[in-house]
Amino acid sequence: MNNQLVKLDATLYFEVKDNEMFGGEGSIGYVSAVYSGLRLPDELFDKIFDKSDIQNQMARVAKKLGINIEDVKLITKEEYDRETANDE
Repeated sequence: MNNQLVKLDATLYFEVKDNEMFGGEGSIGYVSAVYSGLRLPDELFDKIFDKSDIQNQMARVAKKLGINIEDVKLITKEEYDRETANDE
C-alpha cells in the first residue's frame, strides 16, 4: 500500500547533443523530466521517515507557531490543497 501522507517530486536533468531543437549537429541542449506526486510504499516510508523524525518536525512547527504539539497534525496533500485553495 502507498502512504498517503507523503508525496515526492523528482526531477531528472539531461544534457542532449546533436539535436535539431538545439541547433543540430555539434549542439548541446538541456532538458528536464519532472515526476510529480510520487507516492512511497508504506515500508519505504517507514525506512525513510522514522516516527521520531515526524514528531520532531511537528514539535518545530508547534514551537515556531507558539502552540502545543497536540495542535499539530500530519495531513495528506489533498487535505492541504483543499483547505488552502482559497488562500491565494
